[in-house]
Amino acid sequence: MSPHQLTALHAIRDAFTVTLTREHALRARRSGWLADELAAMRAAINRERHRQRLAPVDEAAVAAADRLAAGHVDYASKFTLYCAELACGLRGVR
Repeated sequence: MSPHQLTALHAIRDAFTVTLTREHALRARRSGWLADELAAMRAAINRERHRQRLAPVDEAAVAAADRLAAGHVDYASKFTLYCAELACGLRGVR
């Protein structure tokens, strides 16, 4: 990965961190907060994929990224990185 690609990946991850943080703030008001958070992240991923002319990802791909990050002390950092990788076509999708 070139320095330019790495910088772009980190910028996308940072944008996704903002999205996830915004969604986390709404947890107390929603009973289906996990589904809502995953849907918001999927929408963000697919906006970026559209910009890059990549096919959209499905719910399963985002759920897989969530499962990979689950249990890590730095869950939010891992999850947003995996989402950024999905958005850039660097992580496999089903």
